[in-house]
Amino acid sequence: MAKITWLGGEGEPDVNTWNGYTFRKGEAVEVADESMVARAKRNRFYKVAGETKEETEAKKAAAEAPQAAPFSSAIEEAARAEREAKIKAMSDEAATKAEADARAKVEAEARKQLDAQDAADEKKAKK
Repeated sequence: MAKITWLGGEGEPDVNTWNGYTFRKGEAVEVADESMVARAKRNRFYKVAGETKEETEAKKAAAEAPQAAPFSSAIEEAARAEREAKIKAMSDEAATKAEADARAKVEAEARKQLDAQDAADEKKAKK
C-alpha cells in the first residue's frame, strides 16, 4: 500500500474522487491499487509518499500553473482570427477600390483641363 495525496490545482474543488477513492486536497489516502500508484507518480495533481521534495514542489507548481485553453476556446480563437482576417481583406479591397475611384476622378479632371487647354490653344492658333 502507498499513500497518495491529491494536490489539486488553483480553482479546483477541495475534494476529488478517483477510482473509488475520495481525496481531500492535501490529505494522504492509503491506496492498494499499484496501477493507481504508478499513474499518480506521473500525475502532477498527486503526490505519492516517498517522492522527493523537489518532485512534489515541481508537480504542485505545475498543477497551479495556468492551463492551456480548452479545445473549444482554441476553435473559437481560430474562428475569431479568421473573421478578423476577412474584415481586413474586405477593408483593404474597399480602400483599393476607393483609391482607384479617386485616381480615375483625378485623371478625368486632368483630361478635362488638358482638353480645355488644347481647345484654347487651337482657338488662339486659328486667329
